[in-house]
Amino acid sequence: MKIKHIVLRNFKELDEALKVKVLETYRDINTQFSDFETYDLNAIEEAKKEGFDVKNFEYSGFWSQGDGARIMINSFKGNFETPKKIKELLDNGELYIFQKLNGYGNYYSHANTFYLDYEIYESVSDKLEKQIGEFVESTQTLLRDLSNKLYRELEDNFNYLQTDERIIDTIEINEYLFNEEGEIDN
Repeated sequence: MKIKHIVLRNFKELDEALKVKVLETYRDINTQFSDFETYDLNAIEEAKKEGFDVKNFEYSGFWSQGDGARIMINSFKGNFETPKKIKELLDNGELYIFQKLNGYGNYYSHANTFYLDYEIYESVSDKLEKQIGEFVESTQTLLRDLSNKLYRELEDNFNYLQTDERIIDTIEINEYLFNEEGEIDN
């Protein structure tokens, strides 16, 4: 029988080279299973205040072409900037503004993978229908801008979770110990 004595050290006790190795090895320790839906996200709250009935959000990221985020809505209810006649139609259920995914929406999750559409359940003048179309287009731009803002928020959170300081916090909070190879060995 052979007995091997293993010395385990906390992060502060590691030499500088091993600290660097640990930080690089465990760079994803805070993001590997992160659920970003638990974060306070300003873009989501802003979308709700703007009159969007937010269902959820979808994202992919943060390192490939096609990555992004999109806020998914059930409908648009209107806000203080909604023209009076359009707001009346929305409030009375005579106008329904909703979101649809375009051809890329099944493959990607970014601001250009959806559009807003509408249905009118009341006879309106051609002038009002044109105004509704323009309003829906500007509302779509707003939702896309908010989706892009959401992506930046998610990316900032992701980058923060991968900083040396945050990784060290996680290591220390969990009281991880490391072997001489820099591997967690509790």
